Amino acid sequence: MPRRRDIDPAFWQDEKCGTLSMGAQLLFIWTWGDADDWGVLRWRPERCKSGAFLYRPRINLGHVREYMAELERARMVVPWMSDGERWSVVRMFLPWQSVNTPAQSKCPAPPADVVALLPPLENSRSWKLLRRALLGEPGKNWEIPAWVRARFLSDPGAGADPGALVPPSSTTGQVQPHPPTPAPEGRGSAPTPEPPPVPIQEPPPKPHRHQWAADAWNDLVAGPWGKRRCLKVAPHEKAIDKALAKEPDREYWRGVMRRVVTCSKLRDGINTWPGATFGWLWATNGSSPNHANVMEGAFDDSAPRPESRPRRKTVEEMLAEARAELAREDDE
Repeated sequence: MPRRRDIDPAFWQDEKCGTLSMGAQLLFIWTWGDADDWGVLRWRPERCKSGAFLYRPRINLGHVREYMAELERARMVVPWMSDGERWSVVRMFLPWQSVNTPAQSKCPAPPADVVALLPPLENSRSWKLLRRALLGEPGKNWEIPAWVRARFLSDPGAGADPGALVPPSSTTGQVQPHPPTPAPEGRGSAPTPEPPPVPIQEPPPKPHRHQWAADAWNDLVAGPWGKRRCLKVAPHEKAIDKALAKEPDREYWRGVMRRVVTCSKLRDGINTWPGATFGWLWATNGSSPNHANVMEGAFDDSAPRPESRPRRKTVEEMLAEARAELAREDDE
């Protein structure tokens, strides 16, 4: 299955690539996408013709064989035979391509004489990822071909650390990480258990500086009048500061609250007014503050109730009165 590959800008400045014919260059670029993630591909003229020159009818199989031979002479690809099929490996595939997650190779492994012609593995773009996978790093479960593993172990220039690798296992054939160094005697191998974390206790929230007023009000309105309890003092902070600036005695304000609760007009309301609340206690009605009106007895039960607001006349009623007035004037 064709794959997406990279074209290194250095490819166009390479002297060996510059000596190739135009057809050989196109065929060589096509091999990158047709090869597997290790640079191995089937090397047949019919396949190369249908892949690289599908819409070039003037290029026949004879031309394709010349392009293939040109790449072989330049050692751009190295061919070999396996079970009657012709295969090849792109010699500079790993140095020029960056494969992050290589797939399992389904192509036959190249022989030892072909592998010996390949460049060192540390020159490849994917060398860091490849080395981690060869060292058995967790999460790098790559299906690395056996010929790549063998070259990694046998090539002294591949960058393998002799202390970080041991020979492949006889059962799995995979590179095993170096066994861990045993702990010195007397110290023990088991790590010391860490003490349980101490829960962090947050300090209790600091009460509001006018919380005493809300507590005194809530104690008085508990019971059937409990819906008028004060839950937050902060919204009334400015009004309380203004009232306390004129009357700072707290006992005075507790007396005002007791008088509000015992007054039926303030408790039950007047007309459409539902009654006194904690915020109403500190507000000002006109030029006189509400707490002063309470202490003066303006809302006591003995004080006369204010009359209800007269109902507004409708247009029909006003017209009827106007007609009646005109009729009286006509009679006179």
